[in-house]
Amino acid sequence: MNVIIYYEQFSFGGVDKHLCELVNNWKNKKDNITIVTNRNNKGFQKIRNSLKKTKIVYFNSYSYSYFIDFLYKNNLSFLRFLSYFFQPIFLFLSIGKFIFLLKDINKNTIIMSSNGSYPGSWANIAIILAAKFCKIRKRILLIHHESSYSNIISWVFAFFIDKILSRSLTHLICVSKATLNTIKKRRNLNYNYFKTQIIHNDIKILEKNLKKKLFVSLKKKYCLFGILGRADAYKGHEDVLYAISQIDLKYRNKIKLMLIGLIDFGRKKFLKDLSIKLGIKKNIIFTGYLSSDSQIIINNLDVVIMSTRDFEGFGYTALEAIKLGKPLITTDVGAIKEFVDPRYAEIIKPKKVKEFALVISKIISRIKYYKKRAAIYKKKYNKKFEVSETYRSVFVDRN
Repeated sequence: MNVIIYYEQFSFGGVDKHLCELVNNWKNKKDNITIVTNRNNKGFQKIRNSLKKTKIVYFNSYSYSYFIDFLYKNNLSFLRFLSYFFQPIFLFLSIGKFIFLLKDINKNTIIMSSNGSYPGSWANIAIILAAKFCKIRKRILLIHHESSYSNIISWVFAFFIDKILSRSLTHLICVSKATLNTIKKRRNLNYNYFKTQIIHNDIKILEKNLKKKLFVSLKKKYCLFGILGRADAYKGHEDVLYAISQIDLKYRNKIKLMLIGLIDFGRKKFLKDLSIKLGIKKNIIFTGYLSSDSQIIINNLDVVIMSTRDFEGFGYTALEAIKLGKPLITTDVGAIKEFVDPRYAEIIKPKKVKEFALVISKIISRIKYYKKRAAIYKKKYNKKFEVSETYRSVFVDRN
């Protein structure tokens, strides 16, 4: 079986992790997997060397997403409004380029377009439309995050794309019910033309990742709480800072909050200034991006926090915390309750500072109990890794 996985992006995140887990745990060695992506895909650059026995094809589209990335990198984002009118041109140019790429491949090849959100990258839509034109039999769109609403300016074009895409897809896969529900509520796909399937993400814990030690000197003195990932505003870091400032001093003095991940200058300054204003500067550590695998980082924390304010298409950090046996505090957003059991993790409403403060105080005062509970959850959650097999079953489905 020949499989082409396409994704276009300009940063990094859960899509990269999903690709690694899917490809590196693929069991049928006779299958040929090719990854097609843009050369300036930062996330792919990060994972490239970790991918096993996979052919790589670099392909730069003419997509709208590419143009928007260019505007932001050159401080021309104010022109984005005008760019809406060029969306159809970008899309049709991309379709043409993809047709040239796909025209000679076997019609039984599987095309899977892995898209962050919907519609997300327009190139991810274009390859599906091109595959339909080239009469490739299986055309799969994978969506990881929530759907956006179509705006007033481009509503007619968005409606047209939803309809033509509906007739071009054979399968729509979402990583959660929450993600699929946003597409159903916000867009105009016709589900009579294709199959839909929910395939939750999974990770395989590697024993080698459990041996490396980080933050050794800090762990001797403090209880390490950690927030992983890009420090974007919607991730709710400030909610946790406000919460820590409200905790009784006897508990607060035991806490170090590690903010782990990329953060731009303005956001870092805002959070640093806020920590000073709240009198908790000594409790906050900005590590920046760490090159260590996220499994290694989480395994060296005492408690993991996910403070997202609006939506998580899945929530890899929560899953890793569970499978590594770490106490977890997470907000109730998106897909969280689809796989996190509230009997073994603390699930609170987003933006609720007092709830965060109460839960953090509770955990720090009874840390041994919560670590024991997390260890029990780890054993209960332990299951066979089957994601790659599930995807393959979709690929070989002849119906």
